[in-house]
Amino acid sequence: MYESNWRKLGHKCDITFNGDDSLSYFANGKSLCWFLESKLEEQIKKLHNVVGNAIVDDHYILVGTGSSQLVQAALYALSPSDQLELISVVSATPFYSAYPNVTGFVRSGLHKWAGDARAFEKYGPYIELITSPSNHDGIIREPVVNGDQGKLIYDLA
Repeated sequence: MYESNWRKLGHKCDITFNGDDSLSYFANGKSLCWFLESKLEEQIKKLHNVVGNAIVDDHYILVGTGSSQLVQAALYALSPSDQLELISVVSATPFYSAYPNVTGFVRSGLHKWAGDARAFEKYGPYIELITSPSNHDGIIREPVVNGDQGKLIYDLA
């Protein structure tokens, strides 16, 4: 789908790592993501600047072993810790089948799976997971819930 774009960019997006770049789990003790190789973070930011699809300057790059781990981190970061009620997490069907399990896996006591975003009618804060493009049909997705207290997590994997 994007082959012509990558061919046009040519070697501008090449990334090279030497064998001795990864001799420790502690790649960068000063970074929020201390196990992320500094060179990898630099190259990811360079790639996004070349492609122009994300603002990366003065932002953190987080890596995970799949989107489930990163979704869990985002849910934790966006869930208020001072609420009496758990924040609802929703996603429009068809959604990634692991979302309900990912939402409840760590049992943080901060958020709970509330199901299909199209059926969500509760007033108050919520988090909506948006898989775009949809893994099922390739359609670019947008938020479904129209509440003013929502936080959005885009799963672009």
